[in-house]
Amino acid sequence: EIARQITLYDQYLYREIRPTKECIFQNWTKKDKNVKAPNVIKHIHQFCAISNYAVSEILRQYKDLEKRISCLNRFIQVGYELYKLQNYNSAMAIVSGLQNSSVRRLRNTWSNLPSQAWDMYEEIEKVFACDQNFNELRKKIVNVDPLAPCIPYLGIYLSDLTFIDNESNHIIENDIELVNFVKMRYIYNIFKQIEGFQRISYNFTRIDKLQEYFSNIKEYSIDESEFYHSSLRCEERKKSNNQRVIE
Repeated sequence: EIARQITLYDQYLYREIRPTKECIFQNWTKKDKNVKAPNVIKHIHQFCAISNYAVSEILRQYKDLEKRISCLNRFIQVGYELYKLQNYNSAMAIVSGLQNSSVRRLRNTWSNLPSQAWDMYEEIEKVFACDQNFNELRKKIVNVDPLAPCIPYLGIYLSDLTFIDNESNHIIENDIELVNFVKMRYIYNIFKQIEGFQRISYNFTRIDKLQEYFSNIKEYSIDESEFYHSSLRCEERKKSNNQRVIE
């Protein structure tokens, strides 16, 4: 149910994005980005909030190893379910949280995960790996049934738009000024993909309390500057006989 409610809120944010206005000219990177690309910024902030929430909840269980293992297992299950629901944006956020160095260093916690959790984690870790420009994730997105709902990982499109924008000019100057139609075609195709996934809706039942919770999820997270300190409370750094840190 958690994955479904996260997906409903993500869907709301994603469908508010207006690619032709917010994603052109890298508007989401400008000083006035909250004016030029408000919905893209909200979407990015929610991605970060979900990722940090996963880290925070795991690190809060510093007093009890079993609870920490259970919490890590639960987030792997949520991430896997988001992946199966084709909510690739929040699935990526969960994976990013689990790969945060303050979580990854918890060797004793990871080593006690049940095998089923490891199987799920290894599958989503492979799909959301950034190797070869997110090659595995791109394959999943391209092969989505056009009649099935999906929330793609927005970062892929923003990265592609940034690359296209930086690599070529909008205007080619020779004897006369010409519009760079090749570049415009690439940009148009990306906008078309973003808008295409906005048309098909998830038909889950909305739970208002959970929707309110996920809309304010940033408030429930530990400050990022405290992650490592919190991680050390969970599992101290191991030292060898000569007291050198071997972590």
